[in-house]
Amino acid sequence: MVQYVELTRLHAHPGNPRLAAREDVIEQIVAQLNGRLDEAHALLVRPTDGNGYEIISGHHRKAAAERAGNPSNHRVAAWLAGNRRQPRAS
Repeated sequence: MVQYVELTRLHAHPGNPRLAAREDVIEQIVAQLNGRLDEAHALLVRPTDGNGYEIISGHHRKAAAERAGNPSNHRVAAWLAGNRRQPRAS
C-alpha cells in the first residue's frame, strides 16, 4: 500500500551504492514532477527505530521533490517495506 510521507521523515540509506547524486537525473525528475511525486513514482522505504523512514530506492526522487517544493510540508508517495533495518554486528 502506498502512503504519503513527509520529506523531513525520509533519510538516506547509509549503504546507498550511488556515491554522488546525478544532477542531470534530479533536474529531469524535477521537470517531470508537475508539483507532486505521485504513486507511479513512489519511493521504497522502510521504518527506522525513530519516527522516520530509510530510503531503499528513490534517493534521486526525494532530492527532486525537495527542489520542487517546500520540504517542511511536502509529502511524497512511498511504498513501505515491512522490515526494519537491522543493526550491523560488531
